[in-house]
Amino acid sequence: MFLRRLGGVLSSNSPLYNFAIESKKLTIGVPREVYPNESRVAITPDTIKRVIKQNGSAFVVESGAGNLASISDQDYVAAGARIGSAQDAFQADVVLKVRPPS
Repeated sequence: MFLRRLGGVLSSNSPLYNFAIESKKLTIGVPREVYPNESRVAITPDTIKRVIKQNGSAFVVESGAGNLASISDQDYVAAGARIGSAQDAFQADVVLKVRPPS
């Protein structure tokens, strides 16, 4: 389970400080960066492989998200992610971005 730190001491026994989302049901979205000259991407295929192996979470990566970082959509698919639209990535439970959405 993922625990969310809201401040103070984190206690896994306190319902105030955790939200019960089983990691295997968690979807993580990775939209493309739209800021001018931004070539970074929020997550690499290697990291996606490790998270899937450890937690079993699902990933939705926007088509072309890694192009400027020389990471193809096929690299993400080989790592276990699903390629989708920007809307698919932003509708995930958790969204990973380098810069805030504009």
